[in-house]
Amino acid sequence: MTNIMGFKIENDGPVYLCSDSQSTSEDDRGPIDKRPSQKLFYQDGVLFVSSGNRRRILELREAVRDEKKASVKDIMEKMLAKAKDTSVNRENPNELIRTFLAGTEDGHPVLYSLNPWGEKNREPYYEKIGFAVLGGAGQSQTGPAIERDIEMGGISLNDTAEGMALCFSYGQRAGRNIYVDDNFQIGIVGQDFSRTLYHPQVELGKGTSMADYYSYFVTNFDVETEMAIEAGKPVYEKIFRDAYASLNDLYQALLINCTHMNHLSTVINRCNVMSASDREGRSGYEESRRSAIEERDMYKEYASELINAWISGDARKIDAVLKSHAYRRFESYERAGMYFGKSEQLTLGLREPVQRSE
Repeated sequence: MTNIMGFKIENDGPVYLCSDSQSTSEDDRGPIDKRPSQKLFYQDGVLFVSSGNRRRILELREAVRDEKKASVKDIMEKMLAKAKDTSVNRENPNELIRTFLAGTEDGHPVLYSLNPWGEKNREPYYEKIGFAVLGGAGQSQTGPAIERDIEMGGISLNDTAEGMALCFSYGQRAGRNIYVDDNFQIGIVGQDFSRTLYHPQVELGKGTSMADYYSYFVTNFDVETEMAIEAGKPVYEKIFRDAYASLNDLYQALLINCTHMNHLSTVINRCNVMSASDREGRSGYEESRRSAIEERDMYKEYASELINAWISGDARKIDAVLKSHAYRRFESYERAGMYFGKSEQLTLGLREPVQRSE
């Protein structure tokens, strides 16, 4: 079972796609064989995630694997053609899948929802999504949370850092479902870039195939496919390994900073409520609120630095902000009385830490 989500950043901003990583098969005994599986796929500038029957998902993925210079609509049409040639029992929801896709149209990021085999009493279709879309078993947890946050005015999608924090927030919420995990897979598509980021435990591709690892390298570091293939040869093995480790570190750094952002959002909201209901203690709550806002802004700045480096596709920039993140962590350990020493062998080791402006 699955949790998949798509969010569109306001003012013609990029689109986020995200998914959990738990793949659950079933037999006569019920759900079994939970494992971290790839659910977010990249195809020549188009990203897509799916919920439902994993075998059907991989069939549609294979149908578009060789597409080049394809638009998001081209990808969907090819998936629909493959679905039309595949017989499924539309009365059985376990036979069906739902797919969210992100790409660009006329230079603008777009988000689509696709039901290649339709639903009960509904033919196959796709539709453009203007704000957000949810799917999978995790929707039982995320759906009510989003409805609540919309009613309370608690959703902000005005920049990429807020979008990333939202991905982790609802990903962790969906993880309360026993068949959904919080090992997240995240993709972002902007006007001139596509990026993907996987939890370090996720095994890309099928079996021992390296194609998806090469794709991961190409998608994030703006290199040619031929260079990625070269990365599999022994002479380039260390570069490829370091680049993969850098992406793992990037995931963990974003998780840490976005988790702090989400926690502080809770503190701020609570202070707002208590300030309105407890007049005698209002000044104390207002002070706590201001302090939490300042701290959240700091973590948001850190998250923005990481996201901007990721979007740049420049390995040196990614390495530099990761070093800055690592040094901040070392300093926080030292303030707590723990001393581990500072490593000079972080990720690609290509540049000194970025000095954060005051």
